[in-house]
Amino acid sequence: MKFKEYVARVEKQHLKSKVCWIRVDGEGVYGSREKFVDYLVQEGIIREISVPYSQQGNGISDRCNRTVMDTAQSMLNHARIPNNLCAKAVARAVYIKN
Repeated sequence: MKFKEYVARVEKQHLKSKVCWIRVDGEGVYGSREKFVDYLVQEGIIREISVPYSQQGNGISDRCNRTVMDTAQSMLNHARIPNNLCAKAVARAVYIKN
């Protein structure tokens, strides 16, 4: 599970920090998977569910995703790199943003 790997990486990189909560939209992508919910309960991570298909409830994450994707696309266009390297560009955009 990728989220489990993410939590482990974050907690190892930031020794004094612990993942305490996650906000998911109500579309069911993360909300209904039993293993995922069980993992959150086991780790004591609070799951906040926002209204599905609602930009008002998901505005911060939507804007963040848009910023990262716009940055990645701009890098690809500027360097004249093919779009099949989009994942690498997104990883670099997130690195720059952080």
